[in-house]
Amino acid sequence: MTRDEVATLAGRQGHAIGAHSIRHLMLPNQPPDVESEEIAGSRQALEALTSEPVRAFAYPFGACRDSTVGAASAAGFDLAVTCEQACVTVGSHRLRLPRLDAAHRGGLQFEDWLAIHVRTVNPLSTIP
Repeated sequence: MTRDEVATLAGRQGHAIGAHSIRHLMLPNQPPDVESEEIAGSRQALEALTSEPVRAFAYPFGACRDSTVGAASAAGFDLAVTCEQACVTVGSHRLRLPRLDAAHRGGLQFEDWLAIHVRTVNPLSTIP
């Protein structure tokens, strides 16, 4: 996306911009100082561009190690996502959240694919 496209999208109601690093490096293969620069720098650049807080980070290639997660925490992100194919649960770490990739459904219709991955709970079933 261009800078103008990012700024336009950020200004649309219902949209939030998340960071993804400056150069899309495989962060766990970098020294910790490069991890920090990539993560914090991407947040700073996007906040300067959009004049909005950037609270979410997506690890390039979904890859992270403890120092990568530490850099995301130090940069002040509220959450970060990996590419682990799983649902978020109560025990999920806020800076190592899994996510489901709906683009790779193996030929399944979206509804069928979603039913396999997400257990639907009737919210009224817990009410006595």
